[in-house]
Amino acid sequence: MLNTYMSFRVSGLLLGVPAEQVIEVSRSAELTRLPQSADHVLGLINLRGALAVGIDMASCLKSEVTVFEQPVHKESDLWVFAQTSQGLLGLKVDDVCDIHTVPQVDLGPAPVSLKGALGRIVCGTVPLPSALLHVLALNEIPLQADARFFNSTLEDTR
Repeated sequence: MLNTYMSFRVSGLLLGVPAEQVIEVSRSAELTRLPQSADHVLGLINLRGALAVGIDMASCLKSEVTVFEQPVHKESDLWVFAQTSQGLLGLKVDDVCDIHTVPQVDLGPAPVSLKGALGRIVCGTVPLPSALLHVLALNEIPLQADARFFNSTLEDTR
């Protein structure tokens, strides 16, 4: 059996999501800020009548809660829109890379060395010829502010 992933880069990491979840890739998104949302939630995006939650993936993958700084939103931002059980998500990414079709047996576990948010969102890895693809579990991205998600403790690894 084959798995197909769409890959993109965020803060130098090669990340991927199942291609069947991806709805669209876009360069522009008009955001409406959500009060009292998690720092990595940029706001709501109207995608042709469907509401998507805009996620700043770089902010989401930081391993610790930091003082909130409004992320800079530019017209040239890249967005990957994906359908999840939580609804439609718009992922702000640095670069869109490729589509990878790999045998299911190539999907390995997430590295135990990953800490904080990255350790919770990455559900597996796929070795590619030029890099290691970190496969994301988009359903694990919290849409509410929850400091427990970002902090890594010994209890998280048990």
